[in-house]
Amino acid sequence: MNEQAQTMKRDAELYTYIYQNARMGLVGINQVRGTVSDAELTKELCDEYAMYDEYSTTAENALRDLGEESKDIGAIAKMGSFISTKMNTAVDSTVSHIAAMMIEGTTMGVTKLSQKITAMKDCSREALDLATRLVGAESGAIESLKKFL
Repeated sequence: MNEQAQTMKRDAELYTYIYQNARMGLVGINQVRGTVSDAELTKELCDEYAMYDEYSTTAENALRDLGEESKDIGAIAKMGSFISTKMNTAVDSTVSHIAAMMIEGTTMGVTKLSQKITAMKDCSREALDLATRLVGAESGAIESLKKFL
């Protein structure tokens, strides 16, 4: 496989991971949205939802440009997130607890995506830039959520 084909393959892998990271953010927000009664936190979650939707769409389009299909997160990951969210919000549905849950999930996303960026330095600048921008956006979301703790 030539170098250009190898880079395209690695780009597809990174774009898939970006897509799945953003989709997991969307799933997580959807799962807590119904339990949030605080208007400020609701607005914050709506803003984060729009951010994740934008990154998901951008990664999906990049995959399409490479001739690849987007691969959504697995059903087991979705179900695990759903069960965890339902159990956690059943025990404590305060604004502070929901913010802490969102911070925890987002931190996990930042950590895993940062590891991918480090491991995939041979990707194109465009793919790495998108991943880096998502890490920055998620880090900003974490900071915004801290005021609800």
